[in-house]
Amino acid sequence: MSDSDDDVVFIPNPTGKAQLPHARCACETHIFVAPPGGQLRHQGTAKNKEKCATCFCYVCDKPAKECTSWAVHCDATDKGPNAAYWKIRRNEVKRGGAPAPPKQQTLAPPRPPSSSSYQPDFIPAKRYTGMRPGYQFKNSYRGMGYYKSASAPAARPAATPSLSAERKAMRDG
Repeated sequence: MSDSDDDVVFIPNPTGKAQLPHARCACETHIFVAPPGGQLRHQGTAKNKEKCATCFCYVCDKPAKECTSWAVHCDATDKGPNAAYWKIRRNEVKRGGAPAPPKQQTLAPPRPPSSSSYQPDFIPAKRYTGMRPGYQFKNSYRGMGYYKSASAPAARPAATPSLSAERKAMRDG
């Protein structure tokens, strides 16, 4: 081995376990809190701004104390509804682009198709407002609200006239 090899440094913590460098979202000292409702913010969640000595910025891939955009990057994660967004920001930085702040306040749900039979998989709600057919009210990975039931009946397409009915209508017409 040469002198230029990197050494692995173990930093003991109060629990007695050695703590390796890790992304902020995987910190065991300061538990990561996903932003409510899958929101992207121009200011990070206050709890996530806290960091230990071995936290790394997920976007910049450098120690959190060296991240110049930590106020925003502290909410970056590789799991949950915003993972794709943060992976794009991470790839931009790796390609040499400047770390970009979020471009929107929240991730908008996909637009429903023009047909009236569309039922979203999730309807956010701060509290229970009554039963909704085909949905269950619960707090899960996308936040509190109504989640489509696995046993929800599928929407049926509108009935179309049979070919024989069309021929009969044309003959009698």
